[in-house]
Amino acid sequence: MLSDEAPPASLAQLIELDIQPQRVWRSDELGAIVRHELSLPLQVAVGELSVGGIPPMLPTDAGINYVSLGALLHDPAPSLELLQLFKEASKAARNDSSSHLPEEVSAILYALAIAAALLRYGRKITSMTPAALRGFFSWAMQRPWIDSASRTLIRDADQRLVAAPTEQKPE
Repeated sequence: MLSDEAPPASLAQLIELDIQPQRVWRSDELGAIVRHELSLPLQVAVGELSVGGIPPMLPTDAGINYVSLGALLHDPAPSLELLQLFKEASKAARNDSSSHLPEEVSAILYALAIAAALLRYGRKITSMTPAALRGFFSWAMQRPWIDSASRTLIRDADQRLVAAPTEQKPE
Protein backbone atom coordinates (compact mmCIF):
# COMPACT_ATOMS: atom_id res chain seq x y z
CA MET A 1 0.00 0.00 0.00
CA LEU A 2 1.30 3.49 -0.93
CA SER A 3 1.28 6.25 1.61
CA ASP A 4 -0.08 9.71 0.79
CA GLU A 5 2.75 11.21 2.77
CA ALA A 6 6.27 11.31 1.43
CA PRO A 7 9.15 11.38 3.88
CA PRO A 8 10.33 15.01 4.25
CA ALA A 9 13.79 14.25 2.86
CA SER A 10 12.35 12.64 -0.28
CA LEU A 11 9.95 15.52 -0.83
CA ALA A 12 12.77 18.04 -0.48
CA GLN A 13 14.79 16.16 -3.09
CA LEU A 14 11.87 16.16 -5.51
CA ILE A 15 11.22 19.89 -5.37
CA GLU A 16 14.83 21.04 -5.11
CA LEU A 17 15.89 22.32 -8.49
CA ASP A 18 19.59 22.43 -9.02
CA ILE A 19 19.51 24.21 -12.33
CA GLN A 20 22.75 25.87 -13.31
CA PRO A 21 22.56 28.66 -15.88
CA GLN A 22 23.91 27.58 -19.21
CA ARG A 23 26.72 29.53 -20.76
CA VAL A 24 25.18 30.82 -23.94
CA TRP A 25 27.77 33.41 -24.95
CA ARG A 26 31.09 32.64 -26.63
CA SER A 27 34.16 34.71 -25.74
CA ASP A 28 34.15 36.52 -29.07
CA GLU A 29 30.49 37.45 -28.54
CA LEU A 30 31.15 38.77 -25.03
CA GLY A 31 34.02 40.86 -26.40
CA ALA A 32 31.80 42.23 -29.16
CA ILE A 33 29.12 43.16 -26.60
CA VAL A 34 31.64 45.00 -24.41
CA ARG A 35 33.05 46.87 -27.43
CA HIS A 36 29.52 47.77 -28.47
CA GLU A 37 28.63 49.07 -24.99
CA LEU A 38 31.83 51.13 -24.81
CA SER A 39 31.11 52.69 -28.21
CA LEU A 40 27.58 53.80 -27.32
CA PRO A 41 26.77 57.42 -26.56
CA LEU A 42 26.66 57.83 -22.79
CA GLN A 43 22.90 58.45 -22.63
CA VAL A 44 22.24 55.28 -24.64
CA ALA A 45 24.74 53.17 -22.69
CA VAL A 46 23.21 54.10 -19.35
CA GLY A 47 19.73 53.54 -20.80
CA GLU A 48 20.75 50.02 -21.85
CA LEU A 49 21.49 49.27 -18.22
CA SER A 50 17.90 49.89 -17.24
CA VAL A 51 16.46 47.70 -14.53
CA GLY A 52 12.84 46.69 -14.82
CA GLY A 53 12.54 48.86 -17.93
CA ILE A 54 13.45 52.02 -16.00
CA PRO A 55 16.79 53.55 -17.03
CA PRO A 56 18.85 55.45 -14.47
CA MET A 57 18.37 59.20 -14.74
CA LEU A 58 21.28 61.30 -15.91
CA PRO A 59 21.40 64.98 -15.13
CA THR A 60 20.22 66.90 -18.21
CA ASP A 61 23.70 68.17 -19.06
CA ALA A 62 25.52 64.98 -18.05
CA GLY A 63 27.70 63.34 -20.61
CA ILE A 64 27.65 66.19 -23.09
CA ASN A 65 31.45 66.16 -23.14
CA TYR A 66 31.65 62.42 -23.78
CA VAL A 67 31.17 60.91 -27.21
CA SER A 68 30.78 57.45 -25.70
CA LEU A 69 30.89 55.42 -22.54
CA GLY A 70 34.44 54.42 -23.45
CA ALA A 71 35.39 58.11 -23.64
CA LEU A 72 34.04 58.63 -20.11
CA LEU A 73 35.89 55.63 -18.71
CA HIS A 74 39.20 56.49 -20.39
CA ASP A 75 39.07 60.26 -19.84
CA PRO A 76 41.96 61.48 -17.65
CA ALA A 77 39.47 63.50 -15.55
CA PRO A 78 36.02 61.93 -15.95
CA SER A 79 32.96 63.08 -14.04
CA LEU A 80 33.02 61.23 -10.71
CA GLU A 81 29.24 61.62 -10.49
CA LEU A 82 28.81 59.89 -13.86
CA LEU A 83 31.22 57.10 -12.89
CA GLN A 84 29.22 56.47 -9.73
CA LEU A 85 25.95 56.51 -11.66
CA PHE A 86 27.32 54.12 -14.27
CA LYS A 87 28.76 51.86 -11.56
CA GLU A 88 25.36 51.63 -9.84
CA ALA A 89 23.56 51.01 -13.14
CA SER A 90 26.05 48.27 -14.09
CA LYS A 91 25.69 46.63 -10.69
CA ALA A 92 21.90 46.70 -10.93
CA ALA A 93 21.98 45.22 -14.44
CA ARG A 94 24.37 42.51 -13.26
CA ASN A 95 21.94 41.50 -10.54
CA ASP A 96 18.81 41.76 -12.72
CA SER A 97 17.85 38.45 -14.31
CA SER A 98 15.81 40.30 -16.94
CA SER A 99 18.77 42.41 -18.11
CA HIS A 100 19.57 41.96 -21.79
CA LEU A 101 23.30 42.13 -21.04
CA PRO A 102 25.17 38.98 -20.06
CA GLU A 103 26.12 39.06 -16.39
CA GLU A 104 29.82 38.90 -17.24
CA VAL A 105 29.54 42.00 -19.44
CA SER A 106 27.72 43.94 -16.72
CA ALA A 107 30.43 42.84 -14.28
CA ILE A 108 33.18 44.14 -16.58
CA LEU A 109 31.38 47.48 -16.98
CA TYR A 110 31.03 47.63 -13.19
CA ALA A 111 34.76 46.92 -12.78
CA LEU A 112 35.64 49.60 -15.33
CA ALA A 113 33.64 52.30 -13.53
CA ILE A 114 35.27 51.39 -10.20
CA ALA A 115 38.71 51.26 -11.82
CA ALA A 116 38.30 54.67 -13.47
CA ALA A 117 37.27 56.33 -10.18
CA LEU A 118 40.11 54.65 -8.31
CA LEU A 119 42.74 55.50 -10.90
CA ARG A 120 41.64 59.06 -11.70
CA TYR A 121 40.52 60.20 -8.23
CA GLY A 122 42.00 57.72 -5.76
CA ARG A 123 38.40 57.05 -4.66
CA LYS A 124 37.03 53.59 -3.98
CA ILE A 125 33.38 53.88 -5.06
CA THR A 126 32.47 50.43 -3.85
CA SER A 127 31.98 48.83 -0.47
CA MET A 128 34.24 45.91 -1.46
CA THR A 129 37.27 45.45 0.74
CA PRO A 130 40.61 46.11 -0.97
CA ALA A 131 41.28 42.34 -1.02
CA ALA A 132 37.89 41.60 -2.58
CA LEU A 133 38.37 44.41 -5.10
CA ARG A 134 41.78 43.08 -6.07
CA GLY A 135 40.21 39.64 -6.58
CA PHE A 136 37.48 41.18 -8.72
CA PHE A 137 40.03 43.13 -10.77
CA SER A 138 42.06 39.92 -11.20
CA TRP A 139 38.96 38.11 -12.46
CA ALA A 140 38.24 40.96 -14.89
CA MET A 141 41.78 41.09 -16.26
CA GLN A 142 41.67 37.35 -16.94
CA ARG A 143 38.70 37.67 -19.32
CA PRO A 144 40.30 37.06 -22.72
CA TRP A 145 37.57 39.00 -24.47
CA ILE A 146 38.06 42.49 -22.99
CA ASP A 147 39.89 45.06 -25.07
CA SER A 148 43.44 46.07 -24.21
CA ALA A 149 42.51 49.63 -23.13
CA SER A 150 39.99 48.25 -20.62
CA ARG A 151 42.44 45.65 -19.36
CA THR A 152 45.07 48.38 -18.92
CA LEU A 153 42.63 50.61 -17.01
CA ILE A 154 41.78 47.78 -14.62
CA ARG A 155 45.43 46.74 -14.25
CA ASP A 156 46.52 50.31 -13.51
CA ALA A 157 43.73 50.72 -10.94
CA ASP A 158 44.75 47.43 -9.33
CA GLN A 159 48.34 48.66 -9.08
CA ARG A 160 47.11 51.95 -7.61
CA LEU A 161 45.12 50.01 -5.03
CA VAL A 162 48.28 48.18 -3.97
CA ALA A 163 50.54 51.25 -4.05
CA ALA A 164 48.41 53.88 -2.33
CA PRO A 165 45.58 54.01 0.16
CA THR A 166 42.22 55.16 -1.15
CA GLU A 167 39.65 57.53 0.20
CA GLN A 168 36.44 56.09 1.60
CA LYS A 169 33.51 55.46 -0.66
CA PRO A 170 31.50 58.64 -1.15
CA GLU A 171 27.90 58.37 -0.03
